[in-house]
Amino acid sequence: MNKYLKGCLIILGILLLIVSIIAGFFYYQISTSRERSVADNRECSDSKYIFDQPTIEISDSVMTKSVRNIKLYLIQN
Repeated sequence: MNKYLKGCLIILGILLLIVSIIAGFFYYQISTSRERSVADNRECSDSKYIFDQPTIEISDSVMTKSVRNIKLYLIQN
């Protein structure tokens, strides 16, 4: 086998391995993010009361500028 062809195949194999590792890392991050999101949604839908002192912060970002009305209900007892 030609030594240039063998060298190109080795370099191609290494590049393919690196691309596969990067793709696997991103897939793992996306899948665990979905699992955390589902767990958070389940936890938030089950909670009816907030017992601690939550901090409410309204920043001046682009997302909050698009919100026109914010309704906060404070119910004690």
